[in-house]
Amino acid sequence: MIKTIATFAAVVVAAACSSNPTVTPTEKPPTLAAPTAPERVAGQQFAVFFGSGKSAITEEADETLREVATLIREFTPTRVDVVGHADTAEPDPDGVSKARADFVAQRLRALGVTAEIQARGAGSKELLIQTPAGTKEAQNRRVAIDY
Repeated sequence: MIKTIATFAAVVVAAACSSNPTVTPTEKPPTLAAPTAPERVAGQQFAVFFGSGKSAITEEADETLREVATLIREFTPTRVDVVGHADTAEPDPDGVSKARADFVAQRLRALGVTAEIQARGAGSKELLIQTPAGTKEAQNRRVAIDY
């Protein structure tokens, strides 16, 4: 018991001696430089969502694709991965997820993306929201764009 108390006291004293000094209100914290554009967008992932059983997008989703295409053109990656997904209620999850990925890849090319675009369908194997079979989940009906 005495050994435990002595160890605890030693830890408290060591912590008190090594603590950082308090910053006074007149001191300013260091400012960090803003990241450059490539640092901001490198490794970003975006998603476009789809209606059940559909591989066409809404105007809102197309606006997102236009913004993503602008970022990709500015960053100029050598490769862009486009992965289509489906929920567990869709009758042909592999087919619809591949159609979604192909649609987004074609749209990015039409928007001026010159990087190599790898498009694949993941079906309902890589769910964003885990659901039982036969469950409609809008978040799982998506295409993820990664570069």
